[in-house]
Amino acid sequence: MTYSNEKFLFTDDASSKAEADMLSSSAVNVEANVYKAGHHGSKTSSSAQFLKMVHPEYAVISVGAHNKYHHSNIETLQRLQRVGVKKIYRTDDSGTITVETDGHKLEWKTEK
Repeated sequence: MTYSNEKFLFTDDASSKAEADMLSSSAVNVEANVYKAGHHGSKTSSSAQFLKMVHPEYAVISVGAHNKYHHSNIETLQRLQRVGVKKIYRTDDSGTITVETDGHKLEWKTEK
């Protein structure tokens, strides 16, 4: 989703295979400054190759606290940091996360 200068990418439950399919499609531009991490930040999503192409400034991970799957995975968090993500927002830490934009700047709000 693009609004003026701001680009958002929502990958839902995409696995690294789905990410590879997106990268191989000339119809899909994955570059975005706000990235909603796939599959709750699990290690089967947000591959290094995919993140290099997205090149996000911010990442949002929707994940429940103390979940039985142990999401988000530390490897995924490290991959996000390695590609230069400025801030990782997680619902288990911050509660509800909202971002508003006028197309030129982002305003973040968190519940906690």
